[in-house]
Amino acid sequence: QAYNNLGTVLFDRQKNEEAISHYKVAIKLKPDFALAHNNLGIALVAEGKNEEAISHYKMAIKLNPDFVKAYNNLGSALFAERKIEEAIFHYKMAIKIKPDFADAYNNLGIVLFAKQKIEEAISHYKMAIKIKPDYADAHYNLGNTLRREGKNSEAISHYKMAIGLKPDYADAYNNLGIALVAEGKNEEAISHYKMAIKLKPDFAEAHNNLGNALFHAKMTEEAIDYFKEAIRIRPGFAAAQKNLETALRSMEIQDLF
Repeated sequence: QAYNNLGTVLFDRQKNEEAISHYKVAIKLKPDFALAHNNLGIALVAEGKNEEAISHYKMAIKLNPDFVKAYNNLGSALFAERKIEEAIFHYKMAIKIKPDFADAYNNLGIVLFAKQKIEEAISHYKMAIKIKPDYADAHYNLGNTLRREGKNSEAISHYKMAIGLKPDYADAYNNLGIALVAEGKNEEAISHYKMAIKLKPDFAEAHNNLGNALFHAKMTEEAIDYFKEAIRIRPGFAAAQKNLETALRSMEIQDLF
Protein backbone atom coordinates (compact mmCIF):
# COMPACT_ATOMS: atom_id res chain seq x y z
CA GLN A 1 0.00 0.00 0.00
CA ALA A 2 2.81 2.43 0.93
CA TYR A 3 4.61 1.93 -2.41
CA ASN A 4 1.35 2.48 -4.30
CA ASN A 5 0.61 5.65 -2.34
CA LEU A 6 4.11 6.99 -2.88
CA GLY A 7 3.79 6.19 -6.58
CA THR A 8 0.63 8.30 -6.71
CA VAL A 9 2.39 11.21 -4.98
CA LEU A 10 5.27 10.98 -7.48
CA PHE A 11 2.88 10.76 -10.43
CA ASP A 12 1.01 13.86 -9.22
CA ARG A 13 4.39 15.62 -9.22
CA GLN A 14 4.94 14.46 -12.84
CA LYS A 15 7.78 12.15 -11.81
CA ASN A 16 6.41 9.38 -14.00
CA GLU A 17 9.41 7.04 -14.15
CA GLU A 18 9.79 7.07 -10.36
CA ALA A 19 6.05 6.49 -9.98
CA ILE A 20 6.23 3.52 -12.34
CA SER A 21 9.06 1.92 -10.34
CA HIS A 22 7.10 2.32 -7.09
CA TYR A 23 3.92 0.84 -8.56
CA LYS A 24 5.96 -2.11 -9.83
CA VAL A 25 7.37 -2.71 -6.35
CA ALA A 26 3.83 -2.58 -4.92
CA ILE A 27 2.75 -5.23 -7.44
CA LYS A 28 5.83 -7.37 -6.77
CA LEU A 29 4.99 -7.36 -3.06
CA LYS A 30 1.28 -7.95 -3.70
CA PRO A 31 0.62 -9.36 -7.20
CA ASP A 32 -3.19 -9.23 -6.71
CA PHE A 33 -3.17 -5.46 -5.95
CA ALA A 34 -5.73 -4.31 -8.55
CA LEU A 35 -5.42 -0.61 -7.73
CA ALA A 36 -1.65 -0.67 -8.23
CA HIS A 37 -2.08 -2.34 -11.64
CA ASN A 38 -4.54 0.38 -12.63
CA ASN A 39 -2.29 3.17 -11.36
CA LEU A 40 0.70 1.67 -13.12
CA GLY A 41 -1.35 1.65 -16.32
CA ILE A 42 -2.11 5.37 -15.92
CA ALA A 43 1.58 6.20 -15.42
CA LEU A 44 2.61 4.05 -18.39
CA VAL A 45 0.08 5.83 -20.63
CA ALA A 46 1.60 9.15 -19.55
CA GLU A 47 4.93 7.82 -20.83
CA GLY A 48 3.38 6.69 -24.13
CA LYS A 49 3.60 2.99 -23.23
CA ASN A 50 0.04 2.06 -24.15
CA GLU A 51 0.54 -1.62 -24.87
CA GLU A 52 2.17 -2.22 -21.49
CA ALA A 53 -0.57 -0.16 -19.83
CA ILE A 54 -3.27 -2.26 -21.51
CA SER A 55 -1.88 -5.44 -19.94
CA HIS A 56 -1.99 -3.87 -16.46
CA TYR A 57 -5.51 -2.51 -16.91
CA LYS A 58 -6.61 -5.98 -18.00
CA MET A 59 -4.97 -7.47 -14.92
CA ALA A 60 -6.72 -4.92 -12.68
CA ILE A 61 -10.07 -5.97 -14.19
CA LYS A 62 -9.23 -9.67 -13.85
CA LEU A 63 -8.49 -9.11 -10.16
CA ASN A 64 -11.52 -6.86 -9.65
CA PRO A 65 -14.23 -7.45 -12.30
CA ASP A 66 -16.22 -4.40 -11.07
CA PHE A 67 -13.28 -1.99 -11.29
CA VAL A 68 -15.12 0.65 -13.31
CA LYS A 69 -12.23 3.10 -13.66
CA ALA A 70 -9.97 0.36 -15.01
CA TYR A 71 -12.56 -0.40 -17.74
CA ASN A 72 -12.66 3.29 -18.66
CA ASN A 73 -8.87 3.61 -18.65
CA LEU A 74 -8.52 0.45 -20.70
CA GLY A 75 -10.98 1.86 -23.22
CA SER A 76 -8.88 5.00 -23.59
CA ALA A 77 -5.63 3.08 -24.01
CA LEU A 78 -7.24 0.82 -26.61
CA PHE A 79 -8.63 3.83 -28.49
CA ALA A 80 -5.14 5.37 -28.53
CA GLU A 81 -3.98 2.17 -30.22
CA ARG A 82 -6.88 2.45 -32.73
CA LYS A 83 -8.53 -0.69 -31.32
CA ILE A 84 -11.93 0.93 -31.72
CA GLU A 85 -14.33 -1.96 -31.14
CA GLU A 86 -12.47 -3.13 -28.05
CA ALA A 87 -12.50 0.42 -26.68
CA ILE A 88 -16.27 0.67 -27.21
CA PHE A 89 -16.80 -2.64 -25.44
CA HIS A 90 -14.86 -1.55 -22.35
CA TYR A 91 -16.51 1.89 -22.15
CA LYS A 92 -19.89 0.15 -22.33
CA MET A 93 -18.81 -2.23 -19.58
CA ALA A 94 -17.89 0.77 -17.41
CA ILE A 95 -21.34 2.26 -18.02
CA LYS A 96 -23.05 -1.07 -17.33
CA ILE A 97 -21.32 -1.29 -13.94
CA LYS A 98 -21.80 2.40 -13.13
CA PRO A 99 -24.66 3.93 -15.17
CA ASP A 100 -23.87 7.44 -13.88
CA PHE A 101 -20.19 7.35 -14.95
CA ALA A 102 -19.91 10.62 -16.88
CA ASP A 103 -16.32 10.04 -18.04
CA ALA A 104 -17.25 6.80 -19.79
CA TYR A 105 -20.14 8.47 -21.62
CA ASN A 106 -17.85 11.29 -22.74
CA ASN A 107 -15.10 8.92 -23.85
CA LEU A 108 -17.57 6.68 -25.67
CA GLY A 109 -18.83 9.81 -27.43
CA ILE A 110 -15.28 10.51 -28.64
CA VAL A 111 -14.96 7.01 -30.10
CA LEU A 112 -18.39 7.15 -31.73
CA PHE A 113 -17.52 10.52 -33.27
CA ALA A 114 -14.33 8.96 -34.69
CA LYS A 115 -16.54 6.24 -36.21
CA GLN A 116 -18.74 8.94 -37.81
CA LYS A 117 -21.67 7.90 -35.61
CA ILE A 118 -22.52 11.53 -35.00
CA GLU A 119 -26.00 11.28 -33.48
CA GLU A 120 -24.86 8.56 -31.08
CA ALA A 121 -21.84 10.66 -30.10
CA ILE A 122 -24.08 13.66 -29.42
CA SER A 123 -26.42 11.60 -27.23
CA HIS A 124 -23.48 10.29 -25.17
CA TYR A 125 -21.99 13.75 -24.67
CA LYS A 126 -25.41 15.00 -23.60
CA MET A 127 -25.73 12.12 -21.13
CA ALA A 128 -22.30 12.96 -19.69
CA ILE A 129 -23.43 16.57 -19.22
CA LYS A 130 -26.77 15.49 -17.72
CA ILE A 131 -24.89 13.44 -15.13
CA LYS A 132 -22.21 16.09 -14.58
CA PRO A 133 -23.39 19.56 -15.72
CA ASP A 134 -20.01 21.13 -14.93
CA TYR A 135 -18.10 18.74 -17.23
CA ALA A 136 -16.08 21.19 -19.36
CA ASP A 137 -14.59 18.56 -21.70
CA ALA A 138 -18.01 17.10 -22.50
CA HIS A 139 -19.35 20.57 -23.35
CA TYR A 140 -16.29 21.12 -25.57
CA ASN A 141 -16.65 17.76 -27.31
CA LEU A 142 -20.37 18.33 -27.83
CA GLY A 143 -19.56 21.76 -29.27
CA ASN A 144 -17.11 20.21 -31.74
CA THR A 145 -19.66 17.62 -32.85
CA LEU A 146 -22.47 20.17 -33.26
CA ARG A 147 -20.14 22.46 -35.22
CA ARG A 148 -19.28 19.54 -37.50
CA GLU A 149 -23.02 19.21 -38.15
CA GLY A 150 -23.30 22.91 -39.00
CA LYS A 151 -25.15 23.67 -35.75
CA ASN A 152 -22.88 26.59 -34.92
CA SER A 153 -25.28 28.44 -32.65
CA GLU A 154 -25.65 25.40 -30.38
CA ALA A 155 -21.91 24.75 -30.59
CA ILE A 156 -21.19 28.32 -29.47
CA SER A 157 -23.30 27.90 -26.33
CA HIS A 158 -21.41 24.72 -25.37
CA TYR A 159 -17.99 26.26 -26.05
CA LYS A 160 -19.00 29.18 -23.83
CA MET A 161 -20.11 26.73 -21.13
CA ALA A 162 -16.76 24.93 -21.37
CA ILE A 163 -14.89 28.23 -21.01
CA GLY A 164 -17.07 29.32 -18.10
CA LEU A 165 -16.21 26.09 -16.31
CA LYS A 166 -12.55 26.07 -17.36
CA PRO A 167 -11.36 29.63 -18.05
CA ASP A 168 -7.91 28.51 -19.29
CA TYR A 169 -9.39 26.24 -21.99
CA ALA A 170 -7.38 27.46 -25.00
CA ASP A 171 -8.83 24.89 -27.43
CA ALA A 172 -12.37 25.96 -26.53
CA TYR A 173 -11.54 29.63 -27.19
CA ASN A 174 -10.07 28.68 -30.57
CA ASN A 175 -13.01 26.54 -31.63
CA LEU A 176 -15.46 29.13 -30.34
CA GLY A 177 -13.74 31.54 -32.69
CA ILE A 178 -14.24 29.14 -35.60
CA ALA A 179 -17.95 28.77 -34.84
CA LEU A 180 -18.36 32.55 -34.48
CA VAL A 181 -16.73 33.13 -37.88
CA ALA A 182 -19.18 30.61 -39.38
CA GLU A 183 -22.00 32.72 -37.89
CA GLY A 184 -20.52 35.91 -39.39
CA LYS A 185 -19.32 37.22 -36.01
CA ASN A 186 -15.77 37.97 -37.08
CA GLU A 187 -14.94 40.67 -34.51
CA GLU A 188 -16.05 38.50 -31.62
CA ALA A 189 -14.04 35.62 -33.06
CA ILE A 190 -10.89 37.78 -33.12
CA SER A 191 -11.10 38.39 -29.37
CA HIS A 192 -11.45 34.66 -28.68
CA TYR A 193 -8.55 33.68 -30.93
CA LYS A 194 -6.43 36.25 -29.09
CA MET A 195 -7.45 34.71 -25.78
CA ALA A 196 -6.50 31.25 -27.05
CA ILE A 197 -3.05 32.58 -27.95
CA LYS A 198 -2.66 34.37 -24.63
CA LEU A 199 -3.34 31.10 -22.83
CA LYS A 200 -1.26 29.00 -25.23
CA PRO A 201 1.34 31.16 -27.06
CA ASP A 202 2.59 28.26 -29.22
CA PHE A 203 -0.93 27.46 -30.53
CA ALA A 204 -0.21 27.45 -34.28
CA GLU A 205 -3.82 26.86 -35.35
CA ALA A 206 -5.05 29.82 -33.30
CA HIS A 207 -2.39 32.08 -34.87
CA ASN A 208 -3.50 30.97 -38.32
CA ASN A 209 -7.19 31.36 -37.49
CA LEU A 210 -6.60 34.81 -36.05
CA GLY A 211 -4.68 35.73 -39.17
CA ASN A 212 -7.65 34.68 -41.30
CA ALA A 213 -10.12 36.67 -39.22
CA LEU A 214 -7.90 39.77 -39.35
CA PHE A 215 -7.41 39.39 -43.10
CA HIS A 216 -11.18 39.30 -43.64
CA ALA A 217 -11.43 42.38 -41.40
CA LYS A 218 -9.06 44.15 -43.87
CA MET A 219 -6.27 44.19 -41.26
CA THR A 220 -3.82 42.60 -43.65
CA GLU A 221 -0.51 43.66 -42.12
CA GLU A 222 -1.49 42.33 -38.71
CA ALA A 223 -2.81 39.13 -40.35
CA ILE A 224 0.56 38.59 -42.05
CA ASP A 225 2.31 38.72 -38.67
CA TYR A 226 0.07 35.98 -37.29
CA PHE A 227 0.49 33.77 -40.36
CA LYS A 228 4.26 34.13 -40.03
CA GLU A 229 4.09 33.25 -36.35
CA ALA A 230 1.98 30.14 -37.10
CA ILE A 231 4.65 29.00 -39.57
CA ARG A 232 7.47 29.79 -37.12
CA ILE A 233 5.75 27.65 -34.48
CA ARG A 234 5.02 24.86 -36.93
CA PRO A 235 7.33 24.86 -39.96
CA GLY A 236 5.58 23.35 -42.97
CA PHE A 237 2.11 24.47 -41.80
CA ALA A 238 0.60 24.36 -45.31
CA ALA A 239 -2.64 26.22 -44.58
CA ALA A 240 -0.81 29.09 -42.88
CA GLN A 241 1.71 29.24 -45.73
CA LYS A 242 -1.09 29.46 -48.29
CA ASN A 243 -2.85 32.16 -46.26
CA LEU A 244 0.39 34.12 -45.93
CA GLU A 245 0.93 34.01 -49.70
CA THR A 246 -2.64 35.22 -50.28
CA ALA A 247 -2.21 38.08 -47.82
CA LEU A 248 1.14 39.11 -49.32
CA ARG A 249 -0.35 39.13 -52.84
CA SER A 250 -3.19 41.28 -51.50
CA MET A 251 -0.65 43.78 -50.17
CA GLU A 252 1.14 43.88 -53.52
CA ILE A 253 -2.17 44.57 -55.32
CA GLN A 254 -2.99 47.35 -52.83
CA ASP A 255 0.44 48.91 -53.48
CA LEU A 256 -0.40 49.19 -57.18
CA PHE A 257 -3.26 51.62 -56.45
